[in-house]
Amino acid sequence: MKYLQRNYSLYLMTLPGVLIFFLFSYLPIFGLLMAFQNFSPVKGFIMSEWIGFKHFIDFFEDPYLWRITKNTIAFGVWSLALFPFPVMFALLLNELKFSRYKKIVQSISVFPYFISMVILVGLVRDLLDPTTGVITVFTKLFGWGTVDLLADPAAYRSIFGFSGLWNTIGFNSILYLAAIAGINQEMYESAVIDGAGRFKQMWYITIPSIMPTVVLLFIMQIGGFLASANSTGSDFQRNLLMYNPLTYETADTVGTYVYRAGIEGASASYSTAVNFVFAVVSTALILIANAISKKMGKASFY
Repeated sequence: MKYLQRNYSLYLMTLPGVLIFFLFSYLPIFGLLMAFQNFSPVKGFIMSEWIGFKHFIDFFEDPYLWRITKNTIAFGVWSLALFPFPVMFALLLNELKFSRYKKIVQSISVFPYFISMVILVGLVRDLLDPTTGVITVFTKLFGWGTVDLLADPAAYRSIFGFSGLWNTIGFNSILYLAAIAGINQEMYESAVIDGAGRFKQMWYITIPSIMPTVVLLFIMQIGGFLASANSTGSDFQRNLLMYNPLTYETADTVGTYVYRAGIEGASASYSTAVNFVFAVVSTALILIANAISKKMGKASFY
């Protein structure tokens, strides 16, 4: 009690965050009951008809199961493949000698993270517009004609992946720059005395020093491997705004499928069951990744 009395102001500052986390992360867990019901908003959670695992069985017999699972995994692979780019960008920014230029580049790179997802997707659509887009101007210049890339299933995943990188590379690099700023400068001074150049300093000091941060964020990235399955994530929002029936073959993920089934198809119970399955898979992935990292002696969450 004496400790709480001394530090009550700190706990008061954390209270809004705790309340938000409880309201939007823990309280909605109660809604998982819908997965085992024929949920009716009129009857509510308690009085709705209980049907057990029927929705789960229907999902595993769904003809679209393979397509949405394959696409969701493909998007997850893309996110892991692009994971090193913010690390490399942070290392390059750290090597810039002119601080003013460094700040300008960092500000420009972070800007897309803070604009509305609707505006960001609108910019992507303008760039790839088959009549007036910048890409179309270049294809016409080289005699390739007009290409509607957003209607091309083969090109969609690449567009989705690199638009996500454009959206997040600046913000994610801040996390690594913060880790770099915490490195003991005496190590660099010793390296200079030993004759190490900038590259060797980066390779033998900077990268090993930030590796715990990189590993922890990589574990989180694995936990978000199925981010496009989450109907509240930014990947889902971007995909929902970018895809169209012509690209369902490679763009339709669990998140968009749940949206169509739950919102457009008014089947909240079925969409909850589908989301629940992939939430369990995501949890398993992050536990496995954490266990492997801990076993290898690397950083881990617990």
